[in-house]
Amino acid sequence: MDVLIRQEQPKDFNEVEQVVQESFRKVQTSDHQEQLRIGKLRATCAYVPELALVAENEETGDLIGFSLMTEAVIGGSPIPALAMGPVSVLPDYQNKGIGMMLIEEGIRRAKVNGYLAITTFGDPDFYSRIGFKNALDHGIQPPEQSGEGQYLILDLREERIRGPGRQHPAGKDD
Repeated sequence: MDVLIRQEQPKDFNEVEQVVQESFRKVQTSDHQEQLRIGKLRATCAYVPELALVAENEETGDLIGFSLMTEAVIGGSPIPALAMGPVSVLPDYQNKGIGMMLIEEGIRRAKVNGYLAITTFGDPDFYSRIGFKNALDHGIQPPEQSGEGQYLILDLREERIRGPGRQHPAGKDD
């Protein structure tokens, strides 16, 4: 199966929300509201359309995955950073490298667009394979919202970033 990673388009919004909902349906630690937060984030200045990506099955044209990066703040000074999540892949397509393809393309685009860091909550064993590290070990406090998994950072520059992390309020639980 060939997979195309491309930028999300407005015509994809409903299908993306279905993909995200289905991807998290059986995740016990989920509040099952991820698809609703995506819509809220799209309506904010934190939304970066170039960093909202879909994975499309090229044979069928169906969307099978989605990842989102939104602008975030780390530390006291405005450092161009991103918060990543959710990364979603339909259950029938999981463990085939599609999530990794979405993440790697998002990282590539983040670098091209001048972002200096990406934060996420997630499984350190998975994310360490692509360079994410424990944010606390680097002096970066998680945002007031607690997420499932460890707070992680991928520093896209040489100089270390320090300080509390913040994401746009629309990405927080109500």
